[in-house]
Amino acid sequence: MFKRAMPMLALLLAGGLSSLPLSAQSAKKVLFDHTGWEDGGSSAYWIVDTHEPNPSPANPAVETDWNGGISAWGFDLLKKGYTVQILPATGGRITYNDSTNAQDLKNYAVYVIPECYRMFTAAEKQAIVAFVQNGGGLYLMGNHDGAARVTSAHPGSTDAFHVFNDLLANEGSGFGFTFVVGHGPGDSNANTTTTAVTADTGAIAQALVHGANGLVNTMDFHSYSYINLTGSNPAVKWIVQTQVSGDPATDYFAVATTYGAGRILAISDSAPSDDGTTTTSGKHLQDGYHSNSNQAFDLNAVDWLAGAGSSSGGSNTVTASITTPSSNLTIASGASQSFVGTSTDSSTSATLTYSWNFGDGSTATGVSTSHAFTNSGSSAVTRTVTFTAMDSTGVSASATRLVTVNPATGGGGGTTTQLLQNPGFESGNNNWSGTSGVIGQNNAKGEPAHGGTWNAWLDGYGASTTDTLGQTVTIPSSATKATLTFWLHVDTDETSTTKAYDKLSVQLLKTSGSVLKTLATYSNLNAGSGYTQKTFDLSAYKGQTIKLNLKGVEDSSYQTSFVVDDFALNIQ
Repeated sequence: MFKRAMPMLALLLAGGLSSLPLSAQSAKKVLFDHTGWEDGGSSAYWIVDTHEPNPSPANPAVETDWNGGISAWGFDLLKKGYTVQILPATGGRITYNDSTNAQDLKNYAVYVIPECYRMFTAAEKQAIVAFVQNGGGLYLMGNHDGAARVTSAHPGSTDAFHVFNDLLANEGSGFGFTFVVGHGPGDSNANTTTTAVTADTGAIAQALVHGANGLVNTMDFHSYSYINLTGSNPAVKWIVQTQVSGDPATDYFAVATTYGAGRILAISDSAPSDDGTTTTSGKHLQDGYHSNSNQAFDLNAVDWLAGAGSSSGGSNTVTASITTPSSNLTIASGASQSFVGTSTDSSTSATLTYSWNFGDGSTATGVSTSHAFTNSGSSAVTRTVTFTAMDSTGVSASATRLVTVNPATGGGGGTTTQLLQNPGFESGNNNWSGTSGVIGQNNAKGEPAHGGTWNAWLDGYGASTTDTLGQTVTIPSSATKATLTFWLHVDTDETSTTKAYDKLSVQLLKTSGSVLKTLATYSNLNAGSGYTQKTFDLSAYKGQTIKLNLKGVEDSSYQTSFVVDDFALNIQ
């Protein structure tokens, strides 16, 4: 099977762009996504520039020095003092707190996801949510259902409408809003919808509508979805409301909210950000960015999103931290762990409430609690425990701890110790490095896990591809024996029974990155039904820090999928 198949404003700013300094935000970085096929189709080119990750030239004189349909927005942010970068279409990885990724989301204040057409992997969704929970600002730029710009170019693509709803569903009702069907091409209400902005009176809406970049009083939308407020997040606010006759007043063009320590803004159409310029052939763009107050809205939006920090929403500040346990820890299956949080609020009149999410589907309330963690699998699992403090004005902050739970047998004690972290991938990308999208929940895609619901899937594209997956580990010098095991499944569309076209190398790397030893090489010739366990003696490497590295290399035709799960590095 093929992995890819599964897998306006009526008033312009009086003097142009405000020249006020960005002050405390001047060093903040904004990352524009380009991993989601944002340049697909003839009427979409939602990139800042074709040079990635850094737009070129570094100091453009005019916005057209950068080539992209949203280059004017990036150019204006650069003038305001922001650092503007692009997550590249080739090689870009969506991660959080991954030191091997120079463009890890932790390095940015704001992450803008323009109208995209690729579903995020489970690990990517986890990274995006962690980014917001820990103080990041997320801008979701949607569009109407049924655009399907890039289906022919990218099999498996779908509208941003569905991509974002899938991301929102990842947190259940936590975000507090959902994209719903609006008006698309051929609908008399789709063009031109110029909407006068009468914003909610709360602090969030006022920051977006009355920001330093100009008053937002009218915006225009062309073929769009709507956004409805759903779930139970008390912080979510509508910003721009529909004025289409016959549509419910609860249909919104833009909403914003806080979540954990971060902020989220969603807009239901890409037209307000389109600057109408590109030198790339085959693109038909229209300038909406300089129409009405669209420019002011996008710039106010980034300013607001970049101000997340430890406080979210409103003018007061909430902080949160976990005092017990004081650091990440490893426990045995069945053990009960106490948790104590602490919080402050700059508002003397607001009331604080506290909640805990233990990362295994269980929750609790109160400033202190305890929880028993269990692990019925054969490998250790890592749970992210989140403590959230929210006051009665909707301002919140969060803190996290990682709890690694050893299996009930074979690694929780005795004479055998399991060294790898998150060895069965049940905590997503945690503790692993490599190619974005390799780790995921692939049961519905025809590559089920060996145990649990997560595994790692290298290659399987039917095109020239190199995927990697690795984890660094130190084998104690006191170990008498070290044994590496994992489960491997190979399926292929190659027909040869004698030639290895696609290969998976199992390597040990030195800390310098050079190959210490290649333990084994598998290929399309090893295809078969089900998983088989592979075992290697690593006793010769005790006392050394090594990186377990898998490297899958696929040629230009006929896919081969290398699927791995349930690793263990047991020492005695």
